Amino acid sequence: MENPQKELDQCQQEIEAAIEKRRQNLERLCQGKKLDFNASELDDLDALCIAISLIRREDTLESLYLGSNSIKDEGLEAISSALSKHVEIKELYLGSNSFQEPGLQTFINTIPELTNLKVLSLGLSHINDILCTNFAGSLLAMTECSLEILYLNGNEIGDEGLLSLIVAMNSDKVHIKTLHLGDNEFTSVGVKLIADFLETDKDLRRLYLNDNQIDLEGCSDISDGLCVNDTLKFLCLGNCGLNDEGFKHILSSLSVNRSLETLHIWNNSITDLTAEMMLEVLEKYNPSLKEMLIFGNQIEKFDRFSTLLNSLLKSTRESTSIIED
Repeated sequence: MENPQKELDQCQQEIEAAIEKRRQNLERLCQGKKLDFNASELDDLDALCIAISLIRREDTLESLYLGSNSIKDEGLEAISSALSKHVEIKELYLGSNSFQEPGLQTFINTIPELTNLKVLSLGLSHINDILCTNFAGSLLAMTECSLEILYLNGNEIGDEGLLSLIVAMNSDKVHIKTLHLGDNEFTSVGVKLIADFLETDKDLRRLYLNDNQIDLEGCSDISDGLCVNDTLKFLCLGNCGLNDEGFKHILSSLSVNRSLETLHIWNNSITDLTAEMMLEVLEKYNPSLKEMLIFGNQIEKFDRFSTLLNSLLKSTRESTSIIED
């Protein structure tokens, strides 16, 4: 007769052996200046093993990729503790995990120590207004902020959180060059905040606002910002609900702006009428725009439009990407 307890003990031993093997493998991989664990099916236990290895190691850590896993708060808290020993880190990718407010707040509290951090990815991380406000406060609390690239796409940031972030970015301490705010929850009030920021900012080079609804008033505000701004090189307004009337405002700014080189306006409702106006603006008034992504709009005479657009834009590579159903 089989012994149930013996089978249970054997099963437990096998599980413990598998866990130990996993731990040893992770520890072996925790070598070098760049650690890439993106999309590696990591959980909290794995994150804890990585954190322990980071605490034990003495050499420099420059990059840590932990995106697209199943790490929860306990794992993030362990990683945050380990990062306190590696304030030299320059790149940190944490997006697309299963963090909630407690774990995120622990990480946010660690940020003031990471004075060498240049790239931070927190996309799809359930960051709400409160967390975004606290995050902005941590940026301001840094003795020195090196952050240049910030991904906050796919979160729950509304007008209040966005205001706090912009206040931080307006300070002399924070100089972000790439900001991804795609697919958040701010309204026309938030769009106005961004547009006003563009009028005075001298740092931002790349701005993603895709997958946020921008109404006619928002387009007018963005146009005002672009008319004054002379440093932004890249702007993404894909899937923002732009129609002809709204995009006319953007076009008016292109008659004045001389810094923007790339404009994404894919998956909107722009028609042939505004497309013709776009060609006229580019031909007569705008010598700086080099690349456009405009697929998924309602331009019926697209082959003709694409040919003319490509001849006007200055990019040496394919300047339009078109998908028309």
